[in-house]
Amino acid sequence: MKRVTLSVSVVFVFTFVLSAMMYDAYAVPTFARKHNMPCGACHAAFPKLNDFGKQFRDNGYRMPGDEGTYIFKEAVPISAAINVAWKSESKEANSIDFEEARLFAGGTLAPDVSYYTDLKLYEKEPSPEVELQEAVSGEHIQAFVIFDDIFPDLIPKGYANVAIGVRELDLPVSPMRRLTESQYLIYNTMPAAMEGTDMFMNGLMFMTPQTGIEIKGNLPQGLHYGVSLINGRGSLTDNNDRKDIYGNIRYTRNGHTVGILGYSGKNVLADVTDPANVGTGPNADITRYALSADFYLQKLNLFGMYMLMKDSYD
Repeated sequence: MKRVTLSVSVVFVFTFVLSAMMYDAYAVPTFARKHNMPCGACHAAFPKLNDFGKQFRDNGYRMPGDEGTYIFKEAVPISAAINVAWKSESKEANSIDFEEARLFAGGTLAPDVSYYTDLKLYEKEPSPEVELQEAVSGEHIQAFVIFDDIFPDLIPKGYANVAIGVRELDLPVSPMRRLTESQYLIYNTMPAAMEGTDMFMNGLMFMTPQTGIEIKGNLPQGLHYGVSLINGRGSLTDNNDRKDIYGNIRYTRNGHTVGILGYSGKNVLADVTDPANVGTGPNADITRYALSADFYLQKLNLFGMYMLMKDSYD
């Protein structure tokens, strides 16, 4: 008898507000209520950001011209997301699984200083594939501080913001705000190397937030730039003597965006058969180049990327 498996995942989002003073609570979505704007002001289709949403994020979660305030002077929005999956194989065999719970918070710490956190509170026992990925590049978390508008007397506002911590790469299309349950394959591809009978995996995954420092900004005429100096191993410490460099430039006009990006770095490959041997494989010089496009044709949004991946092994 043929068995059909149906699996549905649902994410519940709750928002809490912590404040030393009794301010009004911000309902979901937090930023929309805080700034009295519809969700469509920042999102093309939730959770995908449009150009204004990207500028709002790049500007330290501040509106244009807003310097922000001290964290103790306003309510601190904290959101929690719970992923629940329902799986049905037959009338007699079905189950509901509590997959994951995450905690989010973001805003300003002080004038021209912003922050954001995305922390994992709970995760169901991961699959062997996920366990290997976490052993190679760490947990999928974010925690960083943004120093907005550095050198304001020399550089115009919005031109140069510096972020320090564990953060998603400044990618043209965010894998963390994707419109599908599964990952975009182009970010999840990891070239492998053979050494005799052993197989080693490159730990660099674009879908994983990276630890390092980043400077980026929005220039006139729709230009955006970002340059990062990172360790290339996600939330883990570096395993080689060289830092990786990532950079991108995007141009936006009438909501349509085209861009280029590049990545150059070094990594120690991991044994795919034994996560305990992470960092014991050969060295690899990593190079990535890509062209991206994001177009809106009335109600149709077309976006994609062509990426060249090249790894040179010892």
